[in-house]
Amino acid sequence: MNKLLPLLFSAMLLISCASSTDKVKIDLSKYDINNTLSELEHNAATATIYITTDPPSADVFMDGKYVGKANKDVVYIIPGNHEITLIKGDLYFQKIIYFQDGSNRPLDVKLIAAQ
Repeated sequence: MNKLLPLLFSAMLLISCASSTDKVKIDLSKYDINNTLSELEHNAATATIYITTDPPSADVFMDGKYVGKANKDVVYIIPGNHEITLIKGDLYFQKIIYFQDGSNRPLDVKLIAAQ
């Protein structure tokens, strides 16, 4: 049963990400790639995930702080619930996702137009 729970959670995560097409007004200008994790936060980032986006190479933000590039970097995240925002031009994806310590299942996202 303990081995089944992570698989079930991963399936729910993929389903919820795939169905996240509601267009919500979002201010993409507040996301700055120069706003990165502090040294303390960087050292606490022990969860990893590989993110792919369509279109590729979106900037990846965790709670508003830049943490890497989709389709290129393995992204390091602090374990727990975080608002993940992916931005490429005026396209984006945003969702609160739970990350477990260690490697997390890959995330594949189609970005939508900001309103």
